Amino acid sequence: MPGFIDVHAHGYDGVRVGMNADRYPLRRGVPTAVDAGSAGYATFPNFRKYILNSSMTRIVALINFGAMGTAIGPGSL
Repeated sequence: MPGFIDVHAHGYDGVRVGMNADRYPLRRGVPTAVDAGSAGYATFPNFRKYILNSSMTRIVALINFGAMGTAIGPGSL
């Protein structure tokens, strides 16, 4: 049944736990995803430029309270 909304995704492709927001959700009938803080306040401009503005999937983004988002954290180095 197409039209589902993924309410917890990480669509910052190439950054730690990020997935390709067009490859995975759209193939599974998910046209809208909520990015659960992949980008922080310091990395959000690039997230918007390279992911949000170019993605066919509609992404509603939450901003992580950390400067780098999920790019930094336990196990990321």
